[in-house]
Amino acid sequence: MGRHFSIDDVQRAYDATQDKGEWEKFKESWKFYLLEAIAARQQRWAKEDAESILPIGDGDDDYDEAFFPEPYVRPEPKIGRDDPCPCGSGKKYKKCCLNLDDGMADIF
Repeated sequence: MGRHFSIDDVQRAYDATQDKGEWEKFKESWKFYLLEAIAARQQRWAKEDAESILPIGDGDDDYDEAFFPEPYVRPEPKIGRDDPCPCGSGKKYKKCCLNLDDGMADIF
């Protein structure tokens, strides 16, 4: 019917492979959470931040303006589709000059 393997057969098969099981690298998995390991990571991160190419918040105005420009502000308010048309016809903008402004007069 089917093959059955003993525990010894399985152990010999695993021992014969060059690569050990993935579980072996996790024998001390809690070492990641030790206070010494946490302190070492924080020191490494601080060192990497200090050596970074783009320092953030260094007070350099050129840097701030280059990466954080002022937002665009329209010189006049935007005309909404349902606003009265600025031509003075009394119609809504969408029924009057919207198609003319978009160059779509031929479609409608």
